Amino acid sequence: MKGSLNTQRGLTLIESIVGIVILGFALSVLVSGVFTSSSTSHKATYQAQAATLGHSVVTDILSRQFDENSDPNGGKYRCGEKNGSGIRISCSMNLGKDGIETIAATFNDVDDFIGCWGEVSVCSSTSLPQYQLGDLIGVSNADEYKSFTVEITVNYNDVDNSGTVITPYKLIRVTLYGSNHAKYTFSAYRGNY
Repeated sequence: MKGSLNTQRGLTLIESIVGIVILGFALSVLVSGVFTSSSTSHKATYQAQAATLGHSVVTDILSRQFDENSDPNGGKYRCGEKNGSGIRISCSMNLGKDGIETIAATFNDVDDFIGCWGEVSVCSSTSLPQYQLGDLIGVSNADEYKSFTVEITVNYNDVDNSGTVITPYKLIRVTLYGSNHAKYTFSAYRGNY
C-alpha cells in the first residue's frame, strides 16, 4: 500500500465568500470615486461653457453705443454734450428697448439688451421683458446653450460719486442661470465715450 495523501486543490466555500465580499467592497470604493470625479468634470465643463457664453454676451453688449441719442457713426456726438449746432444732446432716462428691434443683432445701444432671455421662471424679476435665448445668441447657437437662461440688467452707475441720476457710466450685469448649477454673474461698465 502506497501512502498517498489526497491534497486538496481549490478554494473552500468560506474562502470564496470572503473573496467575493472583499472584491465587492473594492469595486464599490472604485465606482464611487469614478462617479464623483465624473460629476466634478461635468461641472468644470459647464462652468467653461457658462464663461464662454457670458463673455460673448458681454462683449456683444459693450460693442454698442452708450445711449440711444448718441451718434451711432463713431461717437462724434455723445449724449450729455453739445452737437455741432450747439444743441445739447440729452441722455435717455428710459432704459430698455426703445424701438422696434426684436433681436439683439438690431439693438443699437447697451440698454436695449435689458431682459430675461430664456426660461422666464428662472429670472430674478418677472418685470423684465421676456425673450427667447435664440434672439440673443442666434438660433443656431441656442441648442448648444439650451440649459442656460440669461438675465441682463443695465443701470446708470454713479462711480464718480457725483450724485446725479444720469451719469456717464452704465453698469451692465449679465447673470447666467444653469439647469442644476449655480448662477454665474458677469459685470462690466460702459462709459459714455
